[in-house]
Amino acid sequence: MILAFVESIAIVGLLGIFVVCGSVIACALYRLISNRKLTRTWLLATVAAFLPFFAFMALSIITGDIEYNPTIATKEELIGVYTKGEYSITLSSDGSYTAKGFGGKLSGAWINLDWNLTLSDSPLERPRIVTRNGIFCIAPFYSGADETIGILLEKQSEQASPANHRPFGTSGMAPADSAPRAGATPEASGDS
Repeated sequence: MILAFVESIAIVGLLGIFVVCGSVIACALYRLISNRKLTRTWLLATVAAFLPFFAFMALSIITGDIEYNPTIATKEELIGVYTKGEYSITLSSDGSYTAKGFGGKLSGAWINLDWNLTLSDSPLERPRIVTRNGIFCIAPFYSGADETIGILLEKQSEQASPANHRPFGTSGMAPADSAPRAGATPEASGDS
């Protein structure tokens, strides 16, 4: 509830900034068209008015492409750990989940129907699965409108370790002097 209120204030503030900057640019263009000189102040104001537009374009490039209705072939694609800051959701292969940062530690069962995620025993109303730049993410505070998606918990890449891991520089074979030799008798251990 509070997050939605803060988001709506931020959106109204951004719209206000774009209206003011657009007005400054329109006035500068009018002065140029009507053959008036642009003073240094007008020139600086026009350049400053373009900055939010450039920042918005850069932000959209940095945040990447979000697919709100991704194709999910199998449930196994979703299994993993999703994190962002203090928030974390772990989806397990047995259909259980654990979550942290949502008012305590939560656990229960999870199911998905396409991109809709249901977490039992959770205060999260409508978590949603999306992809950003092809990586699965969970939008735990999804409000129903794609423009107000809120925080995205990004799936962490699995650190695949080889099944037969050996330290660097070793072949995995036992040292030559420890291998049994033909005709050798095992040494007795202990006191005689």
